[in-house]
Amino acid sequence: MPMIVSTCIITLASIPLLFLNEQESVRQLIYPLYSIQGVGIIGLLNISTSLISDLIGSNTESAAFIYGAYGFLEKLASGLLLFWLVNYSKDPGALKLIMSIMPILFGILALAMLWIGSKCWPEKMERITGLLKNE
Repeated sequence: MPMIVSTCIITLASIPLLFLNEQESVRQLIYPLYSIQGVGIIGLLNISTSLISDLIGSNTESAAFIYGAYGFLEKLASGLLLFWLVNYSKDPGALKLIMSIMPILFGILALAMLWIGSKCWPEKMERITGLLKNE
């Protein structure tokens, strides 16, 4: 549920960014919209980190590898996205699309991955969430 709320917050803040124009009064809306978008992104980041620690649980012999792989993949994704942003930073239309559509897509991707995880590994998800189907 918190992941859905975070994705909804990101979506509600990102969609108006598509319609901002060059007027000074409208451009000032960027600051509150990006602040609200940041709250949703922080929510997704906190949830993913807590899911990793719940997944590891008392199985501490693999904790360093899992956190290391998570950190590496997070930095790799951030670097690739920054590389992509630099290439399109001169085109305001493309930059507007990237900064408003990408957070929504990544939020939906996170929800899809959580759903796939709950369908493929239900016993692990039950252990992580503490909810058992048979009780």
